[in-house]
Amino acid sequence: MVGAVWTRLLPQGYGHVADDIPELSISVLGEHRNQGLGTLLIRAMLQTLSESGYRNVSLSVQKENPACSLYTRLGFALVREDGEDLIMMQAL
Repeated sequence: MVGAVWTRLLPQGYGHVADDIPELSISVLGEHRNQGLGTLLIRAMLQTLSESGYRNVSLSVQKENPACSLYTRLGFALVREDGEDLIMMQAL
């Protein structure tokens, strides 16, 4: 396995916006980054969430994380800053 994406519904989690908005998490091994895998994984999850009836998805990312540009490119928008983290959300 070189990458994974998952969502969860947990109250007051890391990227919490609302109890009915799932939080997205993703991990790609370093040597496999910048090859489009993260984009494919996130797009597949967004499609799955949409087909499952969800209208929004959130995430949290550290401000200095290079993935911020990926999330912005995929349509995530800043909801708020929380210390060193950005809480972002996308409408599906």
